[in-house]
Amino acid sequence: AMSKSKVGGSLKKKFKEYEQPWHILKFEPVRNWITETEDDIKVFLDTVADQNKYLSHVTAILDQCSEELFGANASEEDRKLMTRLPAKHFRDFEPAGGLCFILIAALKYKIPKKDFNFEKDLVKTDRSAIRAHASLFLDIEQSLLNAGILRRPKVALSPDLDADERAQLRAIVAKHHGVVVSSKEYATHVVIPDIPDDEAEADYCRTIAVQDKMVQVHWWYFPDSYDEWKSAKEIQGDVPDPEELPSRIQVYARFVRDLDKFNEWMNEEDYMPTGEEDGEE
Repeated sequence: AMSKSKVGGSLKKKFKEYEQPWHILKFEPVRNWITETEDDIKVFLDTVADQNKYLSHVTAILDQCSEELFGANASEEDRKLMTRLPAKHFRDFEPAGGLCFILIAALKYKIPKKDFNFEKDLVKTDRSAIRAHASLFLDIEQSLLNAGILRRPKVALSPDLDADERAQLRAIVAKHHGVVVSSKEYATHVVIPDIPDDEAEADYCRTIAVQDKMVQVHWWYFPDSYDEWKSAKEIQGDVPDPEELPSRIQVYARFVRDLDKFNEWMNEEDYMPTGEEDGEE
């Protein structure tokens, strides 16, 4: 366990992943798919010297702006516009995957606006200047929904929750465009009462990737947008094998409250009961 100041946007993190050659290389399948699919974007990208590097930087800027406009420290008024997009879509390098649709929507927003420049117009300290481009993020959200990549969670609330808490959790889920379902057979998430946790506020992380002498860590009870790269010297622990999450996931109520705190759907693994207190029949 270790303490640090955690940040949710790519540009503010100490280690600049988007500048690393190994990261830029991951954009190759994304660029290929986009240029094969979208002629107008191909014409535009042909004017860019290093296309993968450009796409990597644009992705980092979009991620940072999402944090400024919709993240934990954004105004309630801005957060009402949308729930921050899941970070996993910004890391989905598959052809026809999340990043393809994010970048297509962003470039379609940019290309007709002759004067618009991602760096100049979106990397600003003045939030109201970024807010002028909030519709860009709504376009991205809509294109991920249309592609079936962004799916709204369907949440069942356990009968073991008391009435006040159920009402509070129901309101939070609805505010973040989840659907509260009456029966758990229709649910993607089943919310159960919290158990007292002595270590809930401790700083724990788990390793999710390794690259050269760096490891990427996920902080418990922070959304995936806060994942960051640290020196391997600082972090112990191997990368666990990725586990397939069940199609219906049991999570503690804190999962929903933290969603409201960060305005981002949380990482289920941080909130799932471990075997011995798992009440699933």
